[in-house]
Amino acid sequence: IASTYKQYVKAGGGLKLRTFLEPPTYARPRIPHFDLRHFEYDRLFDHYVKLFGPDRVLALPYERLAADPKGFVEQIVQFAGVAPEPAALEALPLGQRRNASPSAFAVHGGRLVNRWFLASDVNPAPIAPWRGAKGLQSLVATADRFVPERTKNAMEASLRQAVAEVARGRY
Repeated sequence: IASTYKQYVKAGGGLKLRTFLEPPTYARPRIPHFDLRHFEYDRLFDHYVKLFGPDRVLALPYERLAADPKGFVEQIVQFAGVAPEPAALEALPLGQRRNASPSAFAVHGGRLVNRWFLASDVNPAPIAPWRGAKGLQSLVATADRFVPERTKNAMEASLRQAVAEVARGRY
């Protein structure tokens, strides 16, 4: 859910996190908003178990992949009933991250730029449209490198705590 919010800001969104996570409800919505029901993977998993049986469905959390990529792949291979080849496992680029998530600081700065200046599909009416907004976004991304890690970690923890509060008891 935090990643979805970060992608929304990357696409030009300008809403604050809480407003994004708890959009207004309308009797006849014209624009699709964020909806926690999109993350009810437990229901999909249960459906697959009913269709195929519990011994034929495996669900692993992304956090496991991030924490132990080799163990993650080994678990999938073993579940499939295949003997893992050590050479093949070692050849996988498991330690590489190609699409690192932006820090909560960069997301916050990007959101402000979007809200004020950047017109996009998800923010068609910024407060003061400005053609130089993309350059300002790059400046925010560059400034992120100079923000102390403890500040970025605190902001990330705050973002994830807000997500946890909104999603609490749901899944």
